[in-house]
Amino acid sequence: MSINTICLVKVFVCLGLHLIPARTFAYAEDFSAFKQVHKRPEGDLNLVFHDEFDGEGKPAADKWDYQIMKAGAVNQELQRYTNLEENASMAEGILTLRCLKKDNEYTSARLISKGKGDFKYVRVEVRAKLPGGRGTWPAIWMMPTHSIYGGWPKSGEIDIMEYVGYQKDMIHGTAHCLDYYFKEKTQKSKKIKHQGVTQEFNVYALEWYPDRLEYYMNDRHYFTIHREYKGWTKWPYSQDFYLILNIAFGGSWGGVKGIDDSLFNRPGGVNMQIDYVRVYDLGIRDVAEMAPTPPKGIELSYLKLKQVKCSWQPSIDDHSVAYYEVWVNGQKKGQAKKHSLILYGTPSHQDLKVQIKAFDEAGNNSTSKDKVFRLVDSMIQAK
Repeated sequence: MSINTICLVKVFVCLGLHLIPARTFAYAEDFSAFKQVHKRPEGDLNLVFHDEFDGEGKPAADKWDYQIMKAGAVNQELQRYTNLEENASMAEGILTLRCLKKDNEYTSARLISKGKGDFKYVRVEVRAKLPGGRGTWPAIWMMPTHSIYGGWPKSGEIDIMEYVGYQKDMIHGTAHCLDYYFKEKTQKSKKIKHQGVTQEFNVYALEWYPDRLEYYMNDRHYFTIHREYKGWTKWPYSQDFYLILNIAFGGSWGGVKGIDDSLFNRPGGVNMQIDYVRVYDLGIRDVAEMAPTPPKGIELSYLKLKQVKCSWQPSIDDHSVAYYEVWVNGQKKGQAKKHSLILYGTPSHQDLKVQIKAFDEAGNNSTSKDKVFRLVDSMIQAK
């Protein structure tokens, strides 16, 4: 497999059996009008995750998992996501995702790097050739690993590339969050037209900084989303995200103009081919200036003998909340990345003074107001 580079300066670093091009950049645009400006670094970037798909058969299990889903589980899409090799396989240096139709059932693949490749403040590059035709909906995108602000869209979504086949040669780059997402028609998005996306390989890339998301196609910068510094509802992109590669068929966007089942009879079928995935660390480390807001809404719920679930509302931080500590009657009972924790050995018939402490990555922290509960048999009483 040939390895193409779009570097300004071509430098190679040896990783295992591969020569992978290191990324080298010149001076970036000046975003001095925006707060906490992070410039594009000069020199080589550190390659922290990659897959050149040089094996045979199923994708590498140490890098990818299958996300198995029923038809219609999201966006009214027609396909069922499987873990079958016929839907996702490697050969001759290419990963091929296949959407198939058999016996009036559509199947496809949705690969995720969650737990094996989780990232923040990186450059992501994917070189891919897309399927086309009415009904096709391939995507290269990212979702939050821990969803620290809650379920979709609260914790965000970053779409590096989406393509709907009825819009020929039109590539979309988008981000969704609580204040800006497609169901409200407020998502931050831009499209770029490029001929031959279904006939040729192209490089789709994202550069993710603490103050902006930059979208690229073949190293052409075509879109930037700037951080507004008005809280997580407008900018949840201060936590780890993982990669997703998939082909959907039909659904609320891919099927807007109907579907064309004849696509499955053409040579090659409905396939997305991926030459490589490469993720480079931008070398940015957050220095959070503000402590998280004190946790609120502390609740206890009974599970079973001496086990209760402690939950609370997520704190807000200028970068991200790293973890929470749960304290009961002045003793630390545990630590959690999300906003809940199971407490074991909880005594009954005595007051339980509960505190939640929130910590960011810089060690800044805040403490909730005390809330007192009492466990009486299987009942939780708030005092």
